[in-house]
Amino acid sequence: MATTKIRKTPGICNGAACIGRTQIPVWRLIALSSQGCSDANLLGDYPQLTREDLKAARTYYAQNPEEIDNAIAPRTWKIKNRTATRTKITVTTIDKNKYSIAFNVFD
Repeated sequence: MATTKIRKTPGICNGAACIGRTQIPVWRLIALSSQGCSDANLLGDYPQLTREDLKAARTYYAQNPEEIDNAIAPRTWKIKNRTATRTKITVTTIDKNKYSIAFNVFD
C-alpha cells in the first residue's frame, strides 16, 4: 500500500506526516499541487522524490484530509473578534526549498 511510505516522527517537521526517507511534509506537496504545481515541477524541485512518493502523498491525503487541510491552514480564522469562514492560500515557489505563502481571509 502506498501510504506505508508516509511516516510521522516526533521532532521531525513538528511530527507532520512526511515522505518516509525525507523531511518533506505531505501537506507541502498537497498545498503545492492544489496551487497548480505539476508532478513534473514537484519532481524537479524535489529530485529525491519519485512518482510513487507523490502517489503515496495523495493517498495519505485522501485518507486523512482533515489532518492535511489543518496543517495547510485553519478552516476558520479569528481576526479582530470576527470569524472568517473562507481563506485563499497562495503558495509561490521562490527557489528549490523556499516558498512564499499568502493568506487572504474572507468573511
